Amino acid sequence: MPSREAQSRQYAAGLEPTVFPNPARDRIRVQFASTGTLEYLLKVSDLLGKEVAIHRLSATEGRNEYGIDLSGLERGIYLFSLMTTNGTPSVQRVIIE
Repeated sequence: MPSREAQSRQYAAGLEPTVFPNPARDRIRVQFASTGTLEYLLKVSDLLGKEVAIHRLSATEGRNEYGIDLSGLERGIYLFSLMTTNGTPSVQRVIIE
């Protein structure tokens, strides 16, 4: 099990997000923990690597949750990359029905 300090570094880098529901239709929720007030980027890409959306999220210390509108995206599989503006991304695969 990672130490509390290691977990804090992971959370600060946006490495432990939860994306739900999956599969999704019109909206998803993104939850993650942050160790402080940080700016995050949520990039949505198709499987060919083309970015189809970018969302800037302002997080506060602790648990953060955001709703993301998917209504402009076609059905398919997308990669959701959450990262701090200078951090390592965490990638989740999401199916849109």
